[in-house]
Amino acid sequence: MNFADLQKEIQKKQFKPVYILHGEESYYIDELVASFEKWVLTEEEKSFNLSILYGKEIEFKQVLDAAKQFPMVTDLLPTATTRRLVIVKEAQELKTLENLAPYFERPVPSTVLVIAHKHKSLDKRKKWVKTLEAAASAVVFESTKIKDGQLNNWISNYIQEHRYKAEPQVVEVLAQSLGNDLGKISNELDKLFINVPPSQPITSQLVQQYIGISKDYNVFELQSALGKKDEAKALKIVNHFCKNPKDNPMPAVTAILYGYFSKLYALSALKSAGQNPKDKAKEVDILPFLLSEYENALKFYNRLQLEQVLALLLEYDLRSKGVAPRYKDDMMYSENTDYDGLIIELAYKILHC
Repeated sequence: MNFADLQKEIQKKQFKPVYILHGEESYYIDELVASFEKWVLTEEEKSFNLSILYGKEIEFKQVLDAAKQFPMVTDLLPTATTRRLVIVKEAQELKTLENLAPYFERPVPSTVLVIAHKHKSLDKRKKWVKTLEAAASAVVFESTKIKDGQLNNWISNYIQEHRYKAEPQVVEVLAQSLGNDLGKISNELDKLFINVPPSQPITSQLVQQYIGISKDYNVFELQSALGKKDEAKALKIVNHFCKNPKDNPMPAVTAILYGYFSKLYALSALKSAGQNPKDKAKEVDILPFLLSEYENALKFYNRLQLEQVLALLLEYDLRSKGVAPRYKDDMMYSENTDYDGLIIELAYKILHC
């Protein structure tokens, strides 16, 4: 079951006795847990029939004890739904999770047991996981990391769902600067929504003001400057990065630039000059409004140069992590692996490929 379908079932109060939410992407798991807390019980019922446990603090027996209790019905709950809700948060810390397997097969019908296993997926090779996935009484939802090519659409949809509009460049800057951590993206956008009315379009200036991503000094602007071999602008941005290294960590910069030059390399391989621009953009995973900028960059880089740039990005990513070979015959070589030296050196080499 996908995220949207599961949300709909929760809101319709169509519950199974057991839900296992697992995977690397925490955002969807957190959203689903919040939905269970909102929809399974009323505020009055929560005082009597809600148990929230934390994997690091418990053993499986405590989960069983909570799940096997029957709902409490009192005069204070005249419209009680006769359900209990048991949520196990941080279940990845519960070392004895698989000991719950017998309960998963024969759960208490009046209990909704939610297991939130974040940051990693369950081992699907294990027998108890296979049994769980086949159980009619259980729903297993895997929350996977969003692919880079889907990130722009996700951000656009999130903005639209909150009744806002944003410039296409804003979506691209957010995707490039915040990465694919959906929780981080949603938190940053929510801060902006609190301060900006839906009637006001989201601009680069607002993103800078409320999220802290500079409209002039960000990785998106750096890749644009490198794409045009605008040395003055590129080095100006890099020097700004040197003053704010925590906002632009080297692995994030190299990853984003690698994605950019990889798309340039893929675009350079397309033979059909008369191809529809939208189809061409889709084929190399570029937003249509950016296609002309990418095509213009190919005036400054041939395929051999692009291969050299991609090799440089891999090398400097490794060097920033202290695991790359060092080349003594390189005229730009420095013994230092500090942020300033590496990022300035990398930008200079790309510009002079």
